[in-house]
Amino acid sequence: MTTIPKLNPGDEAEPGVDGTGEDICPDCNGTGKREEKIVRPVAAPARS
Repeated sequence: MTTIPKLNPGDEAEPGVDGTGEDICPDCNGTGKREEKIVRPVAAPARS
């Protein structure tokens, strides 16, 4: 029996699908804070 992993808020694809993966903020490394201050999420650059 295969266990389906729980999706996180914002997930749009099943885990392991080609072309998907974690998108970790380079400023806070996914913690939401930088130098003990809350960081604001920014939009990813547009792809062409």
